[in-house]
Amino acid sequence: MLQSSSTSKSIVRQTPLLLVPVILTFIVINPQIAAAQKGAKATTITGKLVSVTKKGRTAVLTVETADKETKEFQITARTKLAVTAKGDTGFLTKGQFVSAMPVATNMKLFGKKFTVHIGPGKKQGVFAKAPKQVGVSTAAWNVAGQIIGRTTDKDYPDYEVITLRIGRRTVPVFLDKGYTVTVLFADVSLAEPGSNVTIEGRPGTRNRFTVSSVKVELSKPLKAEEFFAADKSSKKKRGTTKTTKDK
Repeated sequence: MLQSSSTSKSIVRQTPLLLVPVILTFIVINPQIAAAQKGAKATTITGKLVSVTKKGRTAVLTVETADKETKEFQITARTKLAVTAKGDTGFLTKGQFVSAMPVATNMKLFGKKFTVHIGPGKKQGVFAKAPKQVGVSTAAWNVAGQIIGRTTDKDYPDYEVITLRIGRRTVPVFLDKGYTVTVLFADVSLAEPGSNVTIEGRPGTRNRFTVSSVKVELSKPLKAEEFFAADKSSKKKRGTTKTTKDK
């Protein structure tokens, strides 16, 4: 078993411990606001997204809260942001960066939940034993890397395997029965009206609310074929526009 003490120690010793990157960090608060918020209690606000207004490097989210109040929240490039949606199996394709917490069985890693990270932001490979947590198997591993291949396993034809490039090594991960795919973006412009929103932050002076993190869950699942076709078309248009300007 991969989770045996001798094997686990060997793998961890050979592999540097890297953490899954946080694509965007917490907002920087100036000293005056920090002082005013020192005793403020962290607050979580939930609701439905009404609209997103981009203003340079900042954006304003208009949200209808659970109390049926319409409020505006400003976020910056430093706000911790996650826009997620359910995705289909097509997102687990070559070139995509994926993270998961597979469980080791018979010297093989089987994953049930996969997150595909799309968009800007530094991404680092991870291959390390998962820390002990309530509800998490002691045989679980944290893995994250770029997909370099996806095939049907020759010994277990009922399973597909994705191969991840993690640093200088390659790590095969089996797609376990009933696995799910979540697509994660760090681009607030992809947030759609009607999506569920969770905002965390602290109230400040003059009725200001300093946002530390935003989570947006898109209401509609994404289809990989449609998403990648639209993304390719968008990139092509941007390239055409740039060429025209250079002439």
